[in-house]
Amino acid sequence: MALARSLVTEPPILLLDEPLSALDAHLSVRMQGVLTGLQKDLGITFVYVTHSQSEAFAMADRVVIMSRGRVEQIGTPQAVFVEPHNRFVAEFVGGKNIFPGTVAGFDDSGLVRLESAQGSFVARLPEGKSVSAGEAVTVCVSAEHIELTTRPVRQNRLACTVVGEEFIGSMVNVYLEASGGLELKVQKTHADYNQLGVHCGQSLFAEWDGGHALILRDGS
Repeated sequence: MALARSLVTEPPILLLDEPLSALDAHLSVRMQGVLTGLQKDLGITFVYVTHSQSEAFAMADRVVIMSRGRVEQIGTPQAVFVEPHNRFVAEFVGGKNIFPGTVAGFDDSGLVRLESAQGSFVARLPEGKSVSAGEAVTVCVSAEHIELTTRPVRQNRLACTVVGEEFIGSMVNVYLEASGGLELKVQKTHADYNQLGVHCGQSLFAEWDGGHALILRDGS
């Protein structure tokens, strides 16, 4: 009823402050589709406030992520997920492995060479950012871009131990621990997971392409 009363006046902008927070998960998903369709039919700009990352990314054309009253990043859901600007955004969108490194130089392909407590790696810079040798940076790698193997072939590799598994719908999260207590999360489909035959306590390698490792614009 509150939404209907608000729409009667045909406002150019409508603020929705956590409108689905009191609904159960199934009804919330249905209402996301209803609100998205309503916005497109009416052509009214919706400013949608939510603490749910899944709601924001499912419904929005542009998302604004804030922390302590400060705007951390604005962009399309895809852009924010693929290239978070800082650690807060990377942790907020989820599914990211985050670790520190120190710039050692550049390789022939333009990727940045990094040294860390776990070894040497390469990573890419976001457009417009520059770094210099000896600079401390923060790197993130999405869980779906990490491969698990007993025979690594990539330059970016970590010897790890499987410490846990989590089954979520059609996906499986595999939790790993590397030297120095570094924790990693790897996301696989059930088919890939079953083919790997992963089990707790197993020793294997986590590896990923340098192009999938992103140096954050702001390492804080």
